[in-house]
Amino acid sequence: MAFPEIRPLDLNEDPANPGDALVGQGKVYDARQMTEKGYEIERGAGAAIAGNIEGSVAGNQWATIVSLGASAQGAIPAHYNYIRADITTGGAIDSVVRIAGKVLF
Repeated sequence: MAFPEIRPLDLNEDPANPGDALVGQGKVYDARQMTEKGYEIERGAGAAIAGNIEGSVAGNQWATIVSLGASAQGAIPAHYNYIRADITTGGAIDSVVRIAGKVLF
């Protein structure tokens, strides 16, 4: 049986400046149990961050799936078992990034 699953993607918030993102890779999301994976980006008018959502098969080599430059939604290729955000320009987050899919039990 499969159930829909929606998880926010960690953008590494700066503890010294709440609401701002740090440059670098966020926490890696383990999506091995997910099928029909997708993403949704809601970018607010105050967002100053730049970066990408990245995917990896084994967690060692990373490929860009989509830029965080605009609100968007789309599919994540099924072969990516791990997902992360890579922030290249820090600043105001004002964005929500979600990973969605079905989790097999």
